[in-house]
Amino acid sequence: MSLHLEAKRVQQPMRPSFLVTCVMTWLLNSLEEKVSGSVMFLSTVKEMLDTLNVVYKNEKNSSMVFKIYERLFELKQGNRFVPEFYEELKSMIEELEMH
Repeated sequence: MSLHLEAKRVQQPMRPSFLVTCVMTWLLNSLEEKVSGSVMFLSTVKEMLDTLNVVYKNEKNSSMVFKIYERLFELKQGNRFVPEFYEELKSMIEELEMH
C-alpha cells in the first residue's frame, strides 16, 4: 500500500513552495506600481529578476557611472600624501571599469 501512496504523490503537479510565494510577493510589493505591472504575471522569481535586470540594468549603470565621474572630477589631493591620494583615485577607476 505504501508504494501506491508514493506513486500518487509523484503524479500530483508541483505547486510553488510557500517560500517562493513569499519572495515573489515581497518582490512585487517592493517595486513601484508601474514596474510591478510588467512582472506580476510571470511564474517564477528567476523570470521576474531576469526581466527586471534586462529592463533596468543599463539605467542603473548609467547613473552609477555618472556619479563615479562626478566624484573623479571633484577629487583633489589636498593635504594627503601621494600614495593615499593615488589609492583613492585607483579605487574609483576600478569601480568605473566594473560598470
